Amino acid sequence: HKINLTNTINLSGVQGKSYDYNDIYYSFLNLPWDNPYDSAGNAVYVDGNSPFKWWSRDKVNPVHTIQNSDHPYKGFDVNYDVNLSVGITPWLSFASTNRVSAAYSKSSSYYSGLVAGQYHGTGYLDDQSTLNYGGISNNLLKFDFGFGDHRLSGLAGIALEGGKSEYLGGSGRGLPFGLRVLNVVSSNLSVNGYYDQSAILSYLSQLNYSYQNKYFVTGSFRVDGSSAFQKNKRYGSFPAISAGWLASNENFLKSSGLIDFLKIRGGYGITGTQDIGASRYLGLYSLASQYNSQSAATPLQLASPGLTWESKHQLNVGFDLSLFKRIALTVDVYNNITKNLLLQVSQPLSVGFETRWENSGDIQNKGIEFTLSTKNIQARNFAWNTDFNISFNSNKLQNLPADFVKTGSWALSQIYRNGGNLYEFYMPVWDGVNAQTGGPMWSKLTKDANGNVTGKESTSNYADATLQEVGSALPKYQGGITNTFSYKNFSFSVNAYFLYGNKVYSNNLRFVMNDGNEPYYNQIVLPSDYKIWTHPGDIATNPSPQNSANANEPSTRYLKDGSFLSIRNITLAYSLPASVLKRLKTEGITLSVSADNVYTFTKFLGQ
Repeated sequence: HKINLTNTINLSGVQGKSYDYNDIYYSFLNLPWDNPYDSAGNAVYVDGNSPFKWWSRDKVNPVHTIQNSDHPYKGFDVNYDVNLSVGITPWLSFASTNRVSAAYSKSSSYYSGLVAGQYHGTGYLDDQSTLNYGGISNNLLKFDFGFGDHRLSGLAGIALEGGKSEYLGGSGRGLPFGLRVLNVVSSNLSVNGYYDQSAILSYLSQLNYSYQNKYFVTGSFRVDGSSAFQKNKRYGSFPAISAGWLASNENFLKSSGLIDFLKIRGGYGITGTQDIGASRYLGLYSLASQYNSQSAATPLQLASPGLTWESKHQLNVGFDLSLFKRIALTVDVYNNITKNLLLQVSQPLSVGFETRWENSGDIQNKGIEFTLSTKNIQARNFAWNTDFNISFNSNKLQNLPADFVKTGSWALSQIYRNGGNLYEFYMPVWDGVNAQTGGPMWSKLTKDANGNVTGKESTSNYADATLQEVGSALPKYQGGITNTFSYKNFSFSVNAYFLYGNKVYSNNLRFVMNDGNEPYYNQIVLPSDYKIWTHPGDIATNPSPQNSANANEPSTRYLKDGSFLSIRNITLAYSLPASVLKRLKTEGITLSVSADNVYTFTKFLGQ
């Protein structure tokens, strides 16, 4: 009986520099005639007391800040794998795969006292470190045997996974010039530290049956237990079953000159989700604040003892078809319902908490996917192959206890309601510019006593505009296409990806197309079909700078179509001929040059 034991250790490290987003922010919004350099080519210091004129609203020179700050990071990973396989009998075996791992990372944000703004004269240092360690073990008993036209295989086993993350950091101001270690900071010292840990225990089983290599049935059942839930809610059961018919192995198709391969398949299964972090079911207090020089406890999280697994019920049917040894087509149709969503649900004001983790609502995700591969030309020295895929998908919410609106940064809102789309934007509809006054307008709906819309009118009062569902951030369809051309030892390939029907809120336009609300911000050059209102009767897209109150508040004015076609990669390659390889005593050498993210075709305005 064969016994095979292997062990592998993998080490990796990374080191680099990050950036402060504010430097990018100021670079975009500062006016172009503010020169960041002096006559000697040095970055100039700018603040509100600078003796020279700095036109931009924010009195900050990002080039100077970048030269006097640093944001380094570094880390390493260690993975040690031990794998054991034992052949017990010709049809029975045991396999154990195990990994222990550890990772450490450290990041720092440093600002010299030379920078402008809140750290001028004091400097600032923030050091953060993270240690992750854990392990995973899969132990499976497998069998595989045949009898006559029948074949039976399967497995049973147990899997364990656990890990812990430890976080430690500190920050402070008052750095002596030239020093950047925490033990020399003299003011605003702050420390933080916490840990997170999790464990999962799984019992696994699977049974596969086939008859005459034509008919296939697979069933599986697993039980997963997660430390993310309390003991009486910790375990979830997840069955699955699938079947397939390899029709091309039937006698009536074996001699077909048309169909090379045909398999029809379908399945139903349930999978679970629990990855929301540790202790979400507990009622928690925070001890991070102080009172009278002592640690103070403040309510942090509302208890949710009934919290348990989110489950995804997946139903799919499809087929794989090959024709003429040149065309391969795969079609999949699916209807997935995710039940008992793990959500932070809004609470009544009387509870004292804004949200609580709960299992609430369902999502129905359904669609169809196509994959097509073709050998368009197959000649002696030339070939042209195409791979194409496209998927159509929709996501609808169900069984929510009530409609709720989630408002994020910059007052952008999305509505979640039964029958509605996932990630549906919810905001006033932009109705353009009043041709007589040059002022902005929004849509106002009138409704009857039953809430049915009876009419629509334009309003110049933003507060009167009606909040409406105006499109989802998810696309209606997406896909990709790759064309590969080969001539002798040369090959040329072009890969493209496309996406259609998603909405993207171009929030940066609120700053760089702000109708004079911030005259000392840099502004974009308007597209050729945009026009600023100048006189009564003028048909314009942008309001008059003298009458633009609330024009840059959230509305569909800045909600854009996110559809695009992107040329992701172009590659030209040359494989050395066999005669050269023979002299070099090697099996193959390919020289290639490639370009990534070559160009994106889109009507989207923004970044």
